This record gives sequence, structure tokens and C-alpha cells, in this order.
Amino acid sequence: MIHAPGAKKAVGRLKTEVRCGGVPVNADDVVAADEDEGVVVPRPAGRTRASWSSPRPAGTRC
Repeated sequence: MIHAPGAKKAVGRLKTEVRCGGVPVNADDVVAADEDEGVVVPRPAGRTRASWSSPRPAGTRC
């Protein structure tokens, strides 16, 4: 991803959907990016951030 400098023309509302490269991004989505690419993982509908991850079974590694 390349930073494109620019000024905000107006103050927007918080926690509203935005578009990044044509992809909708919401406030509770998980976004990961580096210099080359990015990924947006949407939060499952009806679940809070704390409840949509599950604990890893004992003895497992990433």
C-alpha cells in the first residue's frame, strides 16, 4: 500500500463504513496490511469482537 497524502475536506462521523481500494471497511473489522497488500476480515454478524475468537486448543502453535 502506498500512502497518498491529502487533507480532509470535512470531519466525518465515527464508526461508519468507509471504502479502501473499493472494499467496504467497518469499524469492527480486522485490517492487516504491509507495503504490498492488505486484507480486511469482517466481524461475524451479531458477534462482539471479544466473542468471535475462540481459544486455541492446548499444545497448538500458530
